[in-house]
Amino acid sequence: MHNSLITGPICVELAGSRYPAAGWDDFVVTILGWWCDALACVTTKPVLFELMDCPHVFRIHPQEQNLAVVYLDHERERARATVRRKQVVSAVELAARSVLDECQRREWHDREIERLSERLARLAEMNEG
Repeated sequence: MHNSLITGPICVELAGSRYPAAGWDDFVVTILGWWCDALACVTTKPVLFELMDCPHVFRIHPQEQNLAVVYLDHERERARATVRRKQVVSAVELAARSVLDECQRREWHDREIERLSERLARLAEMNEG
């Protein structure tokens, strides 16, 4: 058993820069779970990729096979890019698998870690084919 308030580096590379910053440290298990859920919904409506208790957010809009990603800091647009949907999904899946692998390596188990695993599996199922 482990308390899943696990922190680690998490950021988004967008238009050649990393946001909110390279080496940003946050609650990766919780946030990656949110992002898996958000990606499952982005096919029909805009969604937010949020970080924990901070003014940084990524607003993502579906555009056919692409996603328009806008990085907002204190509600002000700081960067924008159009990205292939598969690239975003692959990056989130890779990050979530990496975190889950590290939790397993350290023999950390709790409900939040299980939820991330379930959310990742749902996202992977939706994106097969």
